Amino acid sequence: MIDAETPRPGPEPLVLTDLDADPRRISDVRVVLSRWLSAGAVEPDRVPDVVLAVYEAMANVVEHAYTSSSHRGVFDLRAEHTADSGRLEIAVRDHGTWSSSEPGPLRGRGLPLIETLTDDVTVTSAAAGTEVIMRWDRADAVGVRGAQSSRDLVD
Repeated sequence: MIDAETPRPGPEPLVLTDLDADPRRISDVRVVLSRWLSAGAVEPDRVPDVVLAVYEAMANVVEHAYTSSSHRGVFDLRAEHTADSGRLEIAVRDHGTWSSSEPGPLRGRGLPLIETLTDDVTVTSAAAGTEVIMRWDRADAVGVRGAQSSRDLVD
């Protein structure tokens, strides 16, 4: 569930569980994540890129995890920032079964976008669901190694 009070970054991770895998709900989660990040976990210039990468992972849950299921689809999100190292790790985990979409010119770009915007990404699929773990090594610093800015992708 999403609490009205967004926890402060640092020692307290942001943990959201049993979130509806619905396009309207992932927009709400994006707002909560953005507030948590903006409270100090990352530099303001990096917030949109982190939120975009996480949004893509959540959109994959909506589109792929529960299409062949009749039960309510849910997912979990966990975000943790380690102040000493500046490392940010965000995991999105569903409890569904992967289902491919029809191929098309606008398909298949989510994971490459996530890979571009993060320093590291791990995708693990199992019978109990899929987990995408995204990492930024120095999320509290602008212009450091690894992840590109979404602005760089457009220029």
